[in-house]
Amino acid sequence: MNNKLSTGLVALLPDIREAILTRRKPILWSLGDGFGAVDIGPNLILTLTAPSNEGKSALSMQWAFNALYLNPSLRVMIANCEMPTDKVIEREISRQAKVYCSSIHQRTFRDDEKDNIEFAIEKIGKVADRIRFFNDDNDIPPEADELPWRTMLDEANNNCDLLVIDYLQTYAQPISGMDERTAINQFMRDVKMLANNGKGIIIVSSVNRLIATKKTRSDADMMASGSGSSGIEYKADNQYFLSRKIGEDGKENVQLRQTKSRYGQRIHLNLKHIPHFHTFNVIPGGLE
Repeated sequence: MNNKLSTGLVALLPDIREAILTRRKPILWSLGDGFGAVDIGPNLILTLTAPSNEGKSALSMQWAFNALYLNPSLRVMIANCEMPTDKVIEREISRQAKVYCSSIHQRTFRDDEKDNIEFAIEKIGKVADRIRFFNDDNDIPPEADELPWRTMLDEANNNCDLLVIDYLQTYAQPISGMDERTAINQFMRDVKMLANNGKGIIIVSSVNRLIATKKTRSDADMMASGSGSSGIEYKADNQYFLSRKIGEDGKENVQLRQTKSRYGQRIHLNLKHIPHFHTFNVIPGGLE
């Protein structure tokens, strides 16, 4: 009989005891000012869900670059299907330089903004050896029975500590004879295996806008609407929902609402979005 498929508690309990009584804290990577309550680290899967054009890509990239700046040994790989690598970097230059992203994109920035842009490029250059971008446009045809996302996960397993996937529905494409729900469930099982190998993973996922704008929406509504698959909910350790609405005072309210926390209390953060720089700032006192 193969006993390797299970582990007795006798073998595990001494380390559990030592970890607790010596107050050995889990490894968590800093994501920037105000986001200390957002947990991401080895063996953890975080999903960020929102409708289209709500800023989920901007927030996930902000977290990724902040993680690089604040965690000196961290290696990050970004799989971004939304935009080419140079445009991801232009956004980050805009965020660091406080120069409108549209001005950088169109090369219409003022002469007196060049120093700020140069400073931003130098800052990014200091972490350039610890960040990689997955190239999913190399047209290498997979084998007929090979799931297309496994090349990305293998690359992440070999080259990074933190993987950012933007976004799930594009990378979890079904092969012939497989429906979308099955593909997403299998994708999440493979992602969970990667996390169990010591990797941290941030996954951006789309959501049904009708559900997102329901005044009476519940956390269950938001979790179920992520993709039509419960696999995302079950495999995620922390699940966040990014939403915005116009309040009675006419001002836009942005909230990062945690709909699942496997290991602690759920938290909600009130945010301010600065679209010119693709930046989110946490509003002090906005933690619930």
